[in-house]
Amino acid sequence: ETVQFTPGTDGPLFLTLSSGGCSYQVVSANVPVGITTVQEASFIGVVGRLYFTVPAGLTEFTITAKGWGAETIRVNVFDPEGKQVATGQTTLKTPEVTVKAPVGAGAGKVWSFQLARADEGVVEDSKVILDPALAPVLSLLPEQAFARR
Repeated sequence: ETVQFTPGTDGPLFLTLSSGGCSYQVVSANVPVGITTVQEASFIGVVGRLYFTVPAGLTEFTITAKGWGAETIRVNVFDPEGKQVATGQTTLKTPEVTVKAPVGAGAGKVWSFQLARADEGVVEDSKVILDPALAPVLSLLPEQAFARR
C-alpha cells in the first residue's frame, strides 16, 4: 500500500505505522524519513546502518537492545569515520544489553549502528532504546540525520 499526503505546514510530521503481527518497510520517500525511538523502536531481523547525531559536548552515550527467548541481537556502533567503536549482544540467558560508546572527537557529528546476528540464538524481533541525550530519531541516510534542538 502507498501512503501519500501533502502537509499543511512546514516542519516535522509524524506518520504512525502499525503492522500488528507483521512488518512494513519504507521503499521510497521524497523527504527525510526518521524512525522514532521516543520509547523504543522495534525491528525484525538484521538491520543495516541507522544514523543519528551525537550532540556537541557529549563524552559517552548508550544504546540498549532487547531480545527475548531464543531471539537475540548484536549491536555494532560506528563512529563518524565508519570505524566500529563498540559492540554488545544479548544472549539466551540475558535478553537485554546496554552498549556504551565513547565519543572522543566525534561529538557534534553523525554516528551509526547496525543490528546483527548474535553468537547464539536467532535474529528475529528486537527493540532498541537510545540514550536520552540523543535525539530520539534514527535516519536511513547519514545526510538526513536529525539532531536534538
